[in-house]
Amino acid sequence: MSDHSKAGLTKRLKNRFWSLFPHHAIAPFRFELRLLKVRRRASLVRRRYRGARGLLVNLGAGPHGRPGWVNVDISRERGVNCVYDLRRDLPFEDGAVAGLFCEHVLEHLHRSEEAPRFLRECFRVLEPGGVFRVIVPDGGRYLRAYSQEGWAALDALRGTDAEHRDPWSDGRYRTKMELVNEIFRQNGEHQYAYDAETLIADLREAGFDRVIEQSFGVGQDARLLLDRPSRAAESLYVEALKTAARPNFSTT
Repeated sequence: MSDHSKAGLTKRLKNRFWSLFPHHAIAPFRFELRLLKVRRRASLVRRRYRGARGLLVNLGAGPHGRPGWVNVDISRERGVNCVYDLRRDLPFEDGAVAGLFCEHVLEHLHRSEEAPRFLRECFRVLEPGGVFRVIVPDGGRYLRAYSQEGWAALDALRGTDAEHRDPWSDGRYRTKMELVNEIFRQNGEHQYAYDAETLIADLREAGFDRVIEQSFGVGQDARLLLDRPSRAAESLYVEALKTAARPNFSTT
């Protein structure tokens, strides 16, 4: 078979494959396959932090890693020094972390399978007196803005322009509900929309003794005020304090 014929056969097979399996169903599977290598190296990462104490950890850091911090992400970005799948567990010993920062990450975790386990792990690794600062899109704020007449409130939250073009996704919204669905779903990347009441309840369920709503740039530990100004208008800021050790939760 000639190279030209092989190329034609390959193209036909690909077209046939995509006609049987929609892209939105295959994409998550391909993503998980790509991360098998990350998960295979998990024990090596845990070994690296064995015996470490007083860590400051930026969870889901992306390209916003901080010097002197453990910057965790599932992908190797600039500034990331700990490539790890935090959906399953965290690579630190009990009470090894002085402070946790997590900005616009929790909403990407599956509500029933991944998020509770992640929050319990955050509680486990924090030292008594440690603070967990978690920031998510404020679902309650978006719903209140949606309920107002006109577009002004929603545009102010998302930063969309007069024609409702989104600076984050490059899309343009015809209706307010399209914008709300982008925030809540983001093409399937977002798994859950939180308001303050729900996030506080989830953190208490995970074991945290004191959980309070904060605001941009305000918190109990100045070291954790890494909030990005570009996300301030749309974000919910909550801090959870671990005042005492409790029995470990199972992460299985």
